[in-house]
Amino acid sequence: MPKLTYQTRISMSDIEYLGIFDDLPYKQVNNIIDYMISENKPTVKKHELMLDVYIWDENCSDNERDIRTTFFTFEALIDINELTGRGIPKEFVVEKKYSLTSNTAKYIQENLTYDDDEKREQQERECMSKEDKNYNY
Repeated sequence: MPKLTYQTRISMSDIEYLGIFDDLPYKQVNNIIDYMISENKPTVKKHELMLDVYIWDENCSDNERDIRTTFFTFEALIDINELTGRGIPKEFVVEKKYSLTSNTAKYIQENLTYDDDEKREQQERECMSKEDKNYNY
């Protein structure tokens, strides 16, 4: 099974398609979405929201060669105080197990991985230039 290089940001469309929030409590999902809104521009529409993630795969045993387990790790503020806007940072780890021939595998391969080092470097440069534009001097 080839090792994949994953993107470090995923969109709300990716989150919804893969069901990343499906097993999380409703209140925490609302807090995560509020956190995503605060990390993005306030004018960004819900489907355009981006979440910083770390994605990795776990090696499967020989009897599960056609199964991949992918983990999505991200941090968000929970229990946000409405008056101060402060919350408690919490790390979430979501596990997705799927067949290598499934639509989920195809979606992840096409949307969340880098084709090659050049594409990854280009995306990193774009992210850095966006951050520079958003930074207030």
